[in-house]
Amino acid sequence: MRIIPSLFLVALLSVSGRLAAQDQIIYVTGEGSRGRDLILSSSDGNDKTRISQWDGPGHYPHFNWPSWSPAADRLAFMADVDGHDRYSIWTSTRNGEASVRVTPKSTEALYPAWSPDGSQIAFTARSQGTWEIFVMDADGGRLTRISKHREGGFKPQWGGFPAWSPDGLEIYHH
Repeated sequence: MRIIPSLFLVALLSVSGRLAAQDQIIYVTGEGSRGRDLILSSSDGNDKTRISQWDGPGHYPHFNWPSWSPAADRLAFMADVDGHDRYSIWTSTRNGEASVRVTPKSTEALYPAWSPDGSQIAFTARSQGTWEIFVMDADGGRLTRISKHREGGFKPQWGGFPAWSPDGLEIYHH
């Protein structure tokens, strides 16, 4: 698998085919929330449903960076349920039910992106102080670091935004 840095391609691939699913969109808002919530809405802006739920103590999480699976039946997103800006990757059904953390609790992980076949999720995580690109099975199995920032002396200040090529053979990132 090849990694290609490119801001333009990340924006293009992140948007294509993933915004609408069965005439619905998902977006992030802080309106009416103590944090940031995921909202599922019809494409005309009606029928809004908050799909992020948190009943835990203390910190109200920020739910961010929602990504539809290619079949539009699942979501991947990042949430900082363990404390402010301590994000993990989660998946859920399209209506927010059955949310499951798919990255280890100790891993700070950002910006999930589904593979074109829906079997894997690419994301950014901090590894020994350096932001790297990882790929894992959609259920959280087989976690693999695919970038070599640390070895190349490249030390990004913040994680990159991964996006898959349409054939699933390359990952673009900024």
